[in-house]
Amino acid sequence: MAVATMMKRPERVVLTYDRENSTAKKTLDFLLSLDFFQVQKVGKSQVEIGLEEYRQGKYTVINKGKKIV
Repeated sequence: MAVATMMKRPERVVLTYDRENSTAKKTLDFLLSLDFFQVQKVGKSQVEIGLEEYRQGKYTVINKGKKIV
């Protein structure tokens, strides 16, 4: 006997793909054509967000430029 359980639906799905890969681009276009997803433009990359948080003092750098041998 199989038991089905209701899974919680995610609020956000993030897809990462290679722009140069035509198969990935076609797959992404197909998924977007199903109208299950909305495209949201990200204003800043993860690197930019990390640098901003570092400048705000949210992170502590332990190895301040010292070489590890």
